[in-house]
Amino acid sequence: SNPDFHPFSRLRILEELAPNVAFYKAFVNVTAVKTDDGLVLVDTGSFHPIAHKQSFDAVRGWNQSRVNTAVYTHGHVDHAYGLPPFLEEAKARGWARPKIVGHVNVLPRMKRYVETAGYNTIINTRQFGADTKWPTQYEAPTETFENRHAFEVGGTRLELHHAKGETDDHAWVWMPK
Repeated sequence: SNPDFHPFSRLRILEELAPNVAFYKAFVNVTAVKTDDGLVLVDTGSFHPIAHKQSFDAVRGWNQSRVNTAVYTHGHVDHAYGLPPFLEEAKARGWARPKIVGHVNVLPRMKRYVETAGYNTIINTRQFGADTKWPTQYEAPTETFENRHAFEVGGTRLELHHAKGETDDHAWVWMPK
């Protein structure tokens, strides 16, 4: 029996879906977009150290460019907490920290998670049947938006649109190219 395996984990593979766009499939997902000025990550993966190492390794197996921008589609811990290995890499290589973009309600969610860490630890340990220590550290968005936000990285345009989906801080991403 592998102690790192959990029955709810997914495939843990990265596939190139289109030229310059890769998708890491796992219990958490990460989309990496290669641009002429570094990578854009749409969602960054999980807070769990094993999970974010796996997503980091998968992305790095596909492309070694610095991460220019990270987009949080919402503030859940399996979408917006996987940046630590990329940040450590940026620091070690002398790269600029990535810009982090999210809806205005992402930061209040992250702050609530700190306040409710004990409760969330108990609930998630029960839910997933594995010891879970809820995170109290996070990387807050450096740029926020309310309804729509468009930006370009290395010739690639991304458009973010707020829509209540799974959460009140949810956004969907459109890449016209």
